[in-house]
Parts: sequence; structure tokens; C-alpha cells
Amino acid sequence: MLRSLAIVVLAGLAAPGAAAAQGSPEDQPRENAVSVSIGLFRPADDAFRRVYGSRQVPFSVDASRWLWGGVSVFAGVRHARASGQAQPLGSGVAREENTVRLSTLTGRAGAFVSMKRADWVFEAGGGATIGRYTETWPDAPAEVTGAQTGARVRTTRIGALVRVGAGRSISRRLAIVGRVEGSFVRHAPGRQGNATVPRNLGGLESTVGMLLRF
Repeated sequence: MLRSLAIVVLAGLAAPGAAAAQGSPEDQPRENAVSVSIGLFRPADDAFRRVYGSRQVPFSVDASRWLWGGVSVFAGVRHARASGQAQPLGSGVAREENTVRLSTLTGRAGAFVSMKRADWVFEAGGGATIGRYTETWPDAPAEVTGAQTGARVRTTRIGALVRVGAGRSISRRLAIVGRVEGSFVRHAPGRQGNATVPRNLGGLESTVGMLLRF
């Protein structure tokens, strides 16, 4: 799934790049922007979905700066929460499952190329991510977690993302923007959190939001 999205992104990178080289300056967006989006995230890893479910609703804020031609750079933050049931690691004894909550705060940065057609702007690009993942066990007993009730397990992971998107202007400065993103975040199994630790904390995400140009 992520491989297919990467192929789409590479094709998208090639198309706007060629258009930027051959098209008129009016076809090349020359603007900075800030966008606020809400999304629907589907984890790629089965173990992740078994614990936290197959859907999350993340919020993200991104800022972009035009460099030259159709090329821009972007940076932003993303936040998501999820909850589920799992067995904590550490006791070595099979026990009933306890509630576990996951909070994710991710920073990401990268570059994209874009192409303007009338009121539409199309983009494709990618970048790197760094995320802080915090698991909280609100009701697991101390002998299970190895700490007090409400114990937290934090880990930081670096990953990669690719994305394609399109936006339509509704005024001179405002636009509605939609994106599809694929991410891969490698995780070491068995070292953190619960007994079925996922190998990949990334997945496929679609977002829609508002973009302000300046």
C-alpha cells in the first residue's frame, strides 16, 4: 500500500517538475501558507490495529515556504490519541488485559513540488518525521507495570512520509486542501509498552482542512 503511494508521489514529482520547467510563471505557485487539517489515519501494522483499533482522528498544522519554481519546503506538527486493551510487559505472567492509552505528537519536515491550474493547486512530496509516543496504563496494578498505577511509557521514533495533495481556492487567500499521506515509522518489537508491540507505527492517512496564503 505504501509502495503504491510512493510510486504515485514519484510520478507526481515528475509531472509538476516538468511543468515548472516548461510552463509559464503563472503556473507556478509563489506563496507561503499555513494549513490546519483533520484526518483519518489507518495504522499499517496488525498489532497496532489489534490494540488501538483501525482508525484514528489526528489533527495537524503545517507551514510551507516557497523557494523557487514549483518547489516549496514544509514543516508541521501532528497530534493523535487512541485507546485500547492490552497486557503490559514485564510480569511474565498471563493476566487480564488493561486499558492503555496512546498519545502521539509528531514533528515533520520536507519538500514538495506544486503545479497551479486555474483555482486548483496540485502537490506531491515527502520528508522525515520525529514522533514522541506516550502509552499510559491508567488502571494496571503496580506489580504488572513495575511502577505506580497510571504508569507511562515514552519512546521517540524517526520515520519517513510521502504525500500527495490538492487545494482549491475559495478566496484570494483561503483554500480548501486535501492530502493523502503514507508514513513508515520503524519500532523495535518487545521493547516498549504491551505484549504485541507493532513493528511499524506508521500507516495511511487522508486529511482535509483550510489553508491560508500570505
